[in-house]
Amino acid sequence: LGGKMHMASREYESANTAFFQAFKSYDEAGDIARLRCLKYLVMASMLHASSINPFDSQEVRPYKEDPEIVAMTNLVDAFHNNDI
Repeated sequence: LGGKMHMASREYESANTAFFQAFKSYDEAGDIARLRCLKYLVMASMLHASSINPFDSQEVRPYKEDPEIVAMTNLVDAFHNNDI
């Protein structure tokens, strides 16, 4: 909820942090909601214009090839290569 609130307020850096923390919590709990949260994390990261690829973190890297996440992975790669 906090991440979405930050997104609505255009506070993308705070949203990015909130979504990352939420992702880690869902992941540690084994909750499938981690994938939904990961999608929001990726969007917040791009809107924040972060130079850090979220899939470079050790917590997120295992999901890079997940069929539900591959489109987001490709979008992040295009964003970082300035090829959208």
